[in-house]
Amino acid sequence: MACRIKPNKIWLTVEDPYTTPNAHENTVIMLFATAGLMLVGLLCILAKACRREAASDFLHLFFFLLGAGGYACAGIAGAAYTAGPNAVLLCARLLLVASWMGLLVSCCFLYQSLSPAKLRATVLWTLSTAVALSGLVAAAVGWGTHLEVAMLFVGGMAMLCTLAWYSAWRARRTMSGFVKMLVTGVLSLGFLLVGIMEPFCGAQGHSTCYSSCAGSYGMHYLLWSAFSITGHAGIALSQTLMPDPLSTELPWRKKPPSETMPPAPTA
Repeated sequence: MACRIKPNKIWLTVEDPYTTPNAHENTVIMLFATAGLMLVGLLCILAKACRREAASDFLHLFFFLLGAGGYACAGIAGAAYTAGPNAVLLCARLLLVASWMGLLVSCCFLYQSLSPAKLRATVLWTLSTAVALSGLVAAAVGWGTHLEVAMLFVGGMAMLCTLAWYSAWRARRTMSGFVKMLVTGVLSLGFLLVGIMEPFCGAQGHSTCYSSCAGSYGMHYLLWSAFSITGHAGIALSQTLMPDPLSTELPWRKKPPSETMPPAPTA
């Protein structure tokens, strides 16, 4: 049933998200807006990737493409379906976790190229693989009522990226490493915020009329949008202007060895 709340001296009627699609319209708007922002970032990097040879561009394109699809699916799930498990929401969770796998691979390659200690790079690869695979499993089995569990795992992946870019900044003092270190740190805080506040400000909070939510219903996504815009725009801008230098070539980018003609026999 609907509940009445008074967040800012104005009474609002909030429909039950478990029986009414698009009950949290502010959350849906933020998700679609983030999907649009990811598409803009994708196009900016794609325009540069067509004119230069940077392996990190393709991993960032993977991140923005799957991220845009994930947020769009989450928006569709909120607008067209009631709260609870459904195929579109499952797709959104998987895409969001998978998108950060691309960015995490880029960070691991970058750290590997800058760190003289192979053990540290191995530890980062191991942690990244464990967090990414755990996130995919959690998304696949449908833990949580919305995106909160996937957001917690994505927040952990963003923290690992922050550590890798911090190391890159310390090693080379590049502006790209500094910017990405800051914006992924901001993103990780935003993801953790959503994961923690979802039980109080999301669909589960409707049973208590959002009395434990710091503000109105869907407030966590309104706060998250500030982190999201700053973080995703910062990653797109820094990669467009200053791509990450990777010491390795991606498998599909490796050039075949050139064939040398044997010398002509002398008479």
